[in-house]
Amino acid sequence: MEEIKEGRFREDLYYRLNVICISVPPLRERRDDIPLLVNHFINDYNKMLNKNIRNYDDKALAVLLDYDWPGNIRELRNVIERTALLSNSELITTADIPLEIAGTNGKLNMAKINVLDPMPLDRLINLYTKNILSRYKNNKTKAASTLGITRQRLRRILNASQTK
Repeated sequence: MEEIKEGRFREDLYYRLNVICISVPPLRERRDDIPLLVNHFINDYNKMLNKNIRNYDDKALAVLLDYDWPGNIRELRNVIERTALLSNSELITTADIPLEIAGTNGKLNMAKINVLDPMPLDRLINLYTKNILSRYKNNKTKAASTLGITRQRLRRILNASQTK
């Protein structure tokens, strides 16, 4: 209605389209739906990709539940698809979940990452590097100094995490 008042939307088109108004809250307000949706998507991608993923561990579920899902169900579906594509296991673990989902609002939380969980070394390096960078409020000079590397090396580590 505001757009009509501002003259940016046709009133006749609004009434033509506004037959039924359905309000669906964002996924972050329906966290109980996440396990159901994850199971649904796992079943779909098992069939599509000829995989045999059976379940996810508690830590992986905790990470998925803690994320705010700004892209809502589409983002969750894409994460599960990517996980299914790259996983060679029957169990989804935190090591399978993309880096950007590792903490609330996409911010990494090292407390949620167990370094004893099997994961590729480059992933652990990326997680740790991003944690240090966030600690210094994205000040690359301070983060690189703390890590004992050059800014160029820091940039390469961050770029490598974006391409995966």
